[in-house]
Amino acid sequence: MDSNKVRKILKTQKFRFTTEEELKAICYVEKGALPSFGKPIYPYDLYLDESISYNDKIAFNAGILTKSCILNTQDYLTLIQPQYCEFAK
Repeated sequence: MDSNKVRKILKTQKFRFTTEEELKAICYVEKGALPSFGKPIYPYDLYLDESISYNDKIAFNAGILTKSCILNTQDYLTLIQPQYCEFAK
């Protein structure tokens, strides 16, 4: 992830990741377990790098560190409403 590109996308000078405590308070999951879904499931916008479409499958944790989901990328993209951006290095 190119943090300079992310700052431009978010139109901000400062950028940081949430703390474990903030994540747990907002999304009720521990660090590393947040599934790749934004609104309306979680109270935040979902930003995806356009390069995600280069992958046949996507894997992500399902709210806990011991369970994962693996989906065809195209199926995943039909379930979500992301904002597509370019921020990968």
